[in-house]
Amino acid sequence: MSTALAGKPIAAFWPEDWPALGLAQSEPVDPCAERGLYFSTYVGTHRVLHLDGEGRFTLFLWRTDRNGLPEARRQSRHEGAARIVRFGDGDRRLDLDLENAPPAVRWDAALYLVGTGCDSLLLRKRSMHDLAVSIGWNSTLGESERYFSRYRDLKAVPDYRHVGRQAPPLADLPKSIRGLVLRDPIVGRIMQVFDPPGADDPDTTAPVMVVIDKGRKDGVRHNMPFAAPAGAERHLIGWCSAPEARSCAVRVKVNRRADGTPTGLPQVGDIVTSRAPSAPPLA
Repeated sequence: MSTALAGKPIAAFWPEDWPALGLAQSEPVDPCAERGLYFSTYVGTHRVLHLDGEGRFTLFLWRTDRNGLPEARRQSRHEGAARIVRFGDGDRRLDLDLENAPPAVRWDAALYLVGTGCDSLLLRKRSMHDLAVSIGWNSTLGESERYFSRYRDLKAVPDYRHVGRQAPPLADLPKSIRGLVLRDPIVGRIMQVFDPPGADDPDTTAPVMVVIDKGRKDGVRHNMPFAAPAGAERHLIGWCSAPEARSCAVRVKVNRRADGTPTGLPQVGDIVTSRAPSAPPLA
């Protein structure tokens, strides 16, 4: 988050709307997860969702420039009916009536409720596969645009990271997301390495394409990260670009010395896994 935005009163962005919601500048967080304020921010895009607990919602969206100042032409407000759907497996989903909103806003039309009180979250249904990949990789929720966090202080914008918030324990996640998380990481072996770069390669950011045998038929998704396990000779990290039945293509990042010479390039036989080497066991 921009330091110019963190700590500023939300009311400064919406002076005509905020008092109309009947919100005090500071009040205890309601223990009911179905009522109150939720916030999401990611790379200059900010969203605040207000649930009134009586079946209505108000969703505010705005963008800020690189200095953290709001862009007046890039603000919008949406309101309508909010409905809680409870499933037999215990999942709770918040459905917002955003049928007439722009396509990008409709991504927030279905949100899974997780937790209660200060620690409650709203997880985007449209992002459930990406959430599962992030949780399987390093037990975080990944990019913060995928979820809303509960307000702890109504006076100011919460200051939290764009990437890396710790995920709730698996047992606390909605079953529909929990079932997508790989409890047993994929352990693959590199079978092919294509066109490794040389010292005079003009594109110093291009990855090395490799194909791994993942040893199983399922589980790999597009952009799933892979890395060499802890203690490996080469510190490899890459992202899946083409999942297949028993193999997948992975774009491996190239490390270079100060003189531009590639170092630690992947080799046939290297092992990579879908669990970050520094991540604790899934719990």
